[in-house]
Amino acid sequence: MPDKLVAKLNDVNYITEIRSQEFTFRVDEPIDLGGSGTAPTPGDYLKAALASCVAITLRMYANRKKWNLGNISVTVTELEDEEGKSSYEKKIAFEHELTEEQQKKLAIIADKCPISKVIKEGRKQTTVLV
Repeated sequence: MPDKLVAKLNDVNYITEIRSQEFTFRVDEPIDLGGSGTAPTPGDYLKAALASCVAITLRMYANRKKWNLGNISVTVTELEDEEGKSSYEKKIAFEHELTEEQQKKLAIIADKCPISKVIKEGRKQTTVLV
């Protein structure tokens, strides 16, 4: 069965209801962009997907290695260069001290999370009007 998510937007700008599996959540735009500012923006959810995927991937790896990282904090910031190109900066902090070797390995693993790969490599998209 394909992995799907459904977004429904009624006539209220721009509050969108998202249904994924048994979960429902909302997306909106800020007031200055015509929204009502009642929920995170689509971009916020993209950054949240990246940050949570990195944290989960690091935890899974550390569990396999039996490394005690303690709490993991991932802060994602969208940056823009002089040419107007966007990129994401991921700042990762761990509750417990790590060796230099562990830090190097975890930095590599952080870039291997599925969402990080999708953002880096892109993903083919198709549009079907029904």
